[in-house]
Amino acid sequence: MSSFFYKEGPGGRSKDCYQKRLIYKKDIAAAEGDEYQPTNLQDFSFAEKRLYGRVNRVMMPIIADGPGAQLAGIRRSEDKMRPAYTLNFVADAFEGLALQFEKAIISQKINPNDRYLSELVAFGGFQDPKFLYNQSLNVYKNILVKKMKSPKNAGFMNFEQFILKISEFIESSARKSPLTMPAFIKSTYCPISVSGLSIDIADQKISDDLNKIEKFKKSKNWNFFLNACQTYGFMVDKDIPWRLVADIGSPQMLAYAAAYDMNSTNQLLSMTYVYAHDWYFDKFKRFLIDLYNLSKQTVFTTSTCKDGSLRVARAEPQAIGQIDDFYALELYCKIRFIEEESHFTAGERFQLMDDVMEMARIDFNGALYGFERILNKTFDYSGSLSYINDRLPEMIEAMKKQDTYVDPVDGVQAAELFEGGP
Repeated sequence: MSSFFYKEGPGGRSKDCYQKRLIYKKDIAAAEGDEYQPTNLQDFSFAEKRLYGRVNRVMMPIIADGPGAQLAGIRRSEDKMRPAYTLNFVADAFEGLALQFEKAIISQKINPNDRYLSELVAFGGFQDPKFLYNQSLNVYKNILVKKMKSPKNAGFMNFEQFILKISEFIESSARKSPLTMPAFIKSTYCPISVSGLSIDIADQKISDDLNKIEKFKKSKNWNFFLNACQTYGFMVDKDIPWRLVADIGSPQMLAYAAAYDMNSTNQLLSMTYVYAHDWYFDKFKRFLIDLYNLSKQTVFTTSTCKDGSLRVARAEPQAIGQIDDFYALELYCKIRFIEEESHFTAGERFQLMDDVMEMARIDFNGALYGFERILNKTFDYSGSLSYINDRLPEMIEAMKKQDTYVDPVDGVQAAELFEGGP
């Protein structure tokens, strides 16, 4: 098949690439026959599905770091010495799926010679979000330190002056290059693999759409593959057809999770995931301190004496080992406003910041939670943080009566937190 219809790699004219992508999206999902229509082939590049496994229903970033986030090596990994890992119940479901393929080969239901869709093998699984974030942050830090040590930015003597100098750069870069952990989790730099819910059964180029059609869509085993995945609670990524994603709202996947005392989607989410900002805030303060200490340099000033000679004075910027929590919280909120595509007016930002700082003196962690809850909300800001805080106990009590309360995944129906739930 010619690349006239499909992309074979990155690059190319924007209009051509767009048209080819439309053709690919249509063809990869096309039904094979009148009776067959795949329902678990999902587009994880669109709308809320793009953040599947990384945010809850109100878009608050989460990471798989709870007590139930137990990883297991996938026995059928391509690299036996360095096996792929995923959440334990996902690994169990994959093993069941692979056994089903083995039975299909024995009974001659599928082609045994298909490179990827006969004997299933895991090429990739879980990636640690903290590790990926630290890699990204180190790059960001190196760029900022280099920028702050340039002659243009030299001369700050204390932390407040330093913040004023880096603010302009952060404002111009934070939307494209996220600085904070919550923003990183929601960015395109963070893959779905950090959720512990995905497994890659091939190592092909994501940009090669022609290859996806030839090796997957046109495979004689394609329909069996989709049906079998659905039977074991897996969705298949439309853009990356070798990527399986656990549907934690399906009864099939929950049957595997039940072996680890997670009998519902609510329990699974509350035991497996925690808020990204809970882990991150102390690291944010440490980052600012390190950035300042790495960027500061001796300041030399010259003056002319009465006799006409030049006098050179040397001054060392103030060294710091810690910063005030409230000062750091204010900086954090300002940066998060920049990173999120919110519709807050200047007045709404001021009011929310004022509420956050006031509440922080009573309940610091509650203030941080309330800020992220409102900031990440998809609807426009309405009411103050104190209003949300006052309403929260009432909401929790109502949910407890309905047996729908979940913490820390925001006390909402878990099936609604991720698309694909029942």
